[in-house]
Amino acid sequence: DNLRVHHSKLIKRWARRYPTLIELKYLPSYSPDLNPDEYFNYDLKTELSKRPERRTKGKWSSTVTDCLVEMEDKPLRLQSYFKSKHIAYAA
Repeated sequence: DNLRVHHSKLIKRWARRYPTLIELKYLPSYSPDLNPDEYFNYDLKTELSKRPERRTKGKWSSTVTDCLVEMEDKPLRLQSYFKSKHIAYAA
């Protein structure tokens, strides 16, 4: 997502050390359609909006956790974030 910290020497050094684990691709400053995190955030916010308990004091954290656990059980949905027509990751 082109966050400034992702350009730090520490991150670059780590990426060079583990090239088989991760490939860094820097995105334009504002490009939510290119960022799989944004698809995830959208899904999470949409799901949270359907849950009235999110407005109950002290329930926010457990409601978010419940949503995340449910999303974890949908691997195809999570994989779809990386298969958007806007995202061109090398296979």
